[in-house]
Amino acid sequence: YCDIINTVTEEQYDLIVINAAVQYFPDIKNLLQRLFENLTSDGAIHILDSPIYKRKEAHPAKERSYQYYESVGCSEMKGYYHHHIWEDLDSFNYKILYDPTNIIQKITNKIGFLDSPFPWIEIKK
Repeated sequence: YCDIINTVTEEQYDLIVINAAVQYFPDIKNLLQRLFENLTSDGAIHILDSPIYKRKEAHPAKERSYQYYESVGCSEMKGYYHHHIWEDLDSFNYKILYDPTNIIQKITNKIGFLDSPFPWIEIKK
């Protein structure tokens, strides 16, 4: 984590993808702000395959994660898995490109076309 956050290069990118990893960073706001330093002026960050919780869901999800890590004998992982909430993104220009809670997605999943249970989020500079 520290190596990624503390490394700022002179490289500029149009797109940065965080796939199945945002939950391993303790401070999503800091992560995004640091990644913005490497985006072109019209660049975007895409967060995929990572849970983002409603405030009321975060604590129960954290408890489930803790129980899971305990049950598999990896209790030290509790400190490395973070439960970010939607409000963490409020200060950013984000758009949900895929919403698994959308009623159409729920119906599609029920009839056998399973898709990701996680949102696809685009955050523009």
